[in-house]
Amino acid sequence: GLVEYQKGRSVNYYLNSAGGINNYGDRRNVIIIYPNGISKHWSSFSFPLVSDGSTIIVYRKADITPFNLTAFASDAASLISSLVTILVLSNQIQNNP
Repeated sequence: GLVEYQKGRSVNYYLNSAGGINNYGDRRNVIIIYPNGISKHWSSFSFPLVSDGSTIIVYRKADITPFNLTAFASDAASLISSLVTILVLSNQIQNNP
């Protein structure tokens, strides 16, 4: 969101004024781009000043799909079943000239 500049306010103030960081926003990956083009990384431990005309960007969290053991087991069972079928058919073709 667009928030009017107020001298001396923190990055947290601007983030909260714009609606806060939602579940998709990565609080550890926030940068401030100043009007002169210089950018600085913001974190809970660094407190870069915000100047008039600055842009604060909150990057999206990486989409990480958790490991799904059920899907893996299903895929592995399908692969093994296909390999066994190929071996059985190959054996039958060799034994029946």
